[in-house]
Amino acid sequence: MATILKQGAHGAEVEQLQRMLHQAGYFGGDINGDFEWRTHVAVTKYQEAAGLHADGAVGADTWASLHAAAGPETGLRSQEHVHDYVDSAYGTLHSSMDPRARLDQLMHASLQELGELGVPVPDYDFDPSLSGTNTLAKFVASPTKWHIAVNPDRFAENVIEHLNEQQLGEIANTIYHETRHCEMTFREARAQAGLGHDAAALVTAMHIPQHIADSAAGSPITQSTADGASDEAIAGYESFYGTGAAATHATYASGDYQSYRQLYEEADAFEAGREVEVAWRHEGGVRGTVELHDHGDDVSYLQRGLTHLGFFHDTVSGTFEQSTHDAVVAFQAHYNMHQDGRCGELTWAQLAAVYSE
Repeated sequence: MATILKQGAHGAEVEQLQRMLHQAGYFGGDINGDFEWRTHVAVTKYQEAAGLHADGAVGADTWASLHAAAGPETGLRSQEHVHDYVDSAYGTLHSSMDPRARLDQLMHASLQELGELGVPVPDYDFDPSLSGTNTLAKFVASPTKWHIAVNPDRFAENVIEHLNEQQLGEIANTIYHETRHCEMTFREARAQAGLGHDAAALVTAMHIPQHIADSAAGSPITQSTADGASDEAIAGYESFYGTGAAATHATYASGDYQSYRQLYEEADAFEAGREVEVAWRHEGGVRGTVELHDHGDDVSYLQRGLTHLGFFHDTVSGTFEQSTHDAVVAFQAHYNMHQDGRCGELTWAQLAAVYSE
């Protein structure tokens, strides 16, 4: 779908957009086919979280990302693995560990989920060559490496203790993102084995270590045995190693972020990371923006929190009525915040901070 939708649009496609944003946790308004300001804000928030250009207009890249979000949640993209990882990673990133211990615990949380899927676990380490760059981590597969390299900068004690909730979530996201690359590379090798390629052919075509190729050849997957995962793996293989390889590597070399973000393998890993950030916000009590006339679980969660803190004295109904708006304003005033009565990221974060005291 290549239709570009923006504020002022109406119709069935806008309704579909609103449903997808609601399912992703970014839209709490009425699903009415009217692309108004609430929908624009939800699109912008989704684009920011998904690593897209956040202009509030829905073009091909945003449609592709939303459809990926609604697609099959295989492997590390399954909610079970995402939530297990976040449960472990959350405490690690809020601890007072030294940098190496923090990295070890965070990687253990991610690689444990990978190991449960039968994927050969990569080694990892801080990589000084990444220091000073915008690359937080990267997965490296070569004839001699099956490895996740990590930038040491944000793990430094004098840095990480000053990071906010969103920035800590980004670290957790990136580690999981790179672990998903590892999973998909191995699955691509298994799918090629399912098409009849032996370990030697995998080493030649994919430039992966011999032991990884041997493991993939020993556990091939096919369309009849992989619950559709082989289709995903074959598409990834074609993008990175097969018919699309030249274009893909040219995109990597170009340094153009938007083009890079839309590559098949990157869109998939970004989606895995986005699921981590969604779960991370919930783990810390930071949920989707809600305001007057909204309804749903996030509103109920907000009302219970404000009741516990003594700001809300009405029924926990799941409907954002005037009494909820007034309670949010009172909470915001008490903590010297902008008093707009909307519970967005900053208000959720303040609620989480109060609960952690």
